[in-house]
Amino acid sequence: MEHLKRQLSKENNLMQILFEENPYMINLLDKEGKFLYANRKFLKRIGLSFENIREKTIFDLFNFQQPEKIRKARRKLKNGETIKNLKIELNTKNKENRFFKIYAFPLGEKHNYSSFLIVVTDISRREKVKKQLKELSDITLNSADSIIKTNKQFEITYMNPAAEELYGWKLEDARGKTPAIFNAAPNVETFQNKIYKTVNSGQIYKGTYLNKRKDGTLFYCEMKISPLFDEKGDIYAFTSSQRDVTPRIQAEKHLKEALAKSDFYRDLLAHDMGNILNNIQSSIQLLELLDSNQEMSKEKKDAMNIIKKQVKRGSSLISNVRKLSDINGIELPLKTIEIKGFITSAFKDICSRFQEREVEVRRNIPKDAIKVEAGDLLLDVFENILINGCIHNDSKKIELEINVSKIRKNEERYIQVEFKDNGIGIIDENKESIFQRSIKRGKSKGGMGLGLSLVKSIIEQYNGKIWVENRIEGDYTQGSNFIILLKEAL
Repeated sequence: MEHLKRQLSKENNLMQILFEENPYMINLLDKEGKFLYANRKFLKRIGLSFENIREKTIFDLFNFQQPEKIRKARRKLKNGETIKNLKIELNTKNKENRFFKIYAFPLGEKHNYSSFLIVVTDISRREKVKKQLKELSDITLNSADSIIKTNKQFEITYMNPAAEELYGWKLEDARGKTPAIFNAAPNVETFQNKIYKTVNSGQIYKGTYLNKRKDGTLFYCEMKISPLFDEKGDIYAFTSSQRDVTPRIQAEKHLKEALAKSDFYRDLLAHDMGNILNNIQSSIQLLELLDSNQEMSKEKKDAMNIIKKQVKRGSSLISNVRKLSDINGIELPLKTIEIKGFITSAFKDICSRFQEREVEVRRNIPKDAIKVEAGDLLLDVFENILINGCIHNDSKKIELEINVSKIRKNEERYIQVEFKDNGIGIIDENKESIFQRSIKRGKSKGGMGLGLSLVKSIIEQYNGKIWVENRIEGDYTQGSNFIILLKEAL
């Protein structure tokens, strides 16, 4: 008897060692589903000791997503059937969603089983990967971009539906061939070798090249080719995404041609108009020279002055058109500008341009240096605003006021320059659109849209802002206040 007990104890110890060292989670349940035993692997997974789960059922520990599936499995066990590969989904008490695969065996006499051995494998990670692969597969299948996969020898192993449609090749026909079958570049071999060298070094290759469909149709293809790495970091395959960009390439080509024509006609017009204005100016000077020995009549003087002003206005218009065209699409260089000198120059220009008008200019500028981050075109901005304040002004006496102040905004330091005039003003609905092209200011003669469009472009290139308000709040007829905000140069 003692020998039998020792043998039984030895077998129990061996069985316990096997259960405890087993990589699977092992439980022993009674007929009611209560825990009789649980190995360390299972207890570690649920974060409880056996004392915490003793006399509890698996339903006390877990919220099964498919309880009917579990009840059906229990009925089978009670009938003596073995459960194999039962996949269940459950929520743990800490609301963690997990997947398990279960093997279950009835223990005891037939039709009178006393307990059940449950072997559990956590397959949550595997299910998560499967879900991710399914999502990636759905994305690939439904992607509007062409996606092609090759092995390390650059032989095609996969094409998504978009790739089949783009190239006119079915996967079964293209499988085993290299992507060179799609290339229409004159130097195919050199082109392919360049790609192979780049991606074999572990880098991503990007480019736009001429490709061809199975029927020979040519198109421009934008592509991105990436190496795929295994767990060891070795390249095992390559994947590429591609799209037809022929419409974009053609549009860019047409735009480039249109811009070239536009530049040609602009330069031609500016050159010819400049010559015409120079001829008019020379003729005026000749007439003045011929009449220098005799007194010129008032009517003749007035006519000559009108011609001079129009010539000057035409020259200014040509200059503005050139500047607006030149700054479009390029970045103007920034430097430190002391704006006091620019304001003085702009003031002198106004005095010389409008000698026949009574003009009063008041300047309120701090005595210390006022420096901003801008460029030389800032002088053109100041002159343009002041000129508009004079041109669009029906007052007997033109009153201009320039205020300069230092302000802080969002922890940044700025210089604010205000240009106030007593002109005809700007109605509220035009205060934003006035900076667009071909917008006229109120009832004044002539448009000022080109000038202010140029002004806005320059100020924005200098990372500044410009807007217009009423000189007198609530009454636009009392004149305008153009406000410029530029970063202070420290």
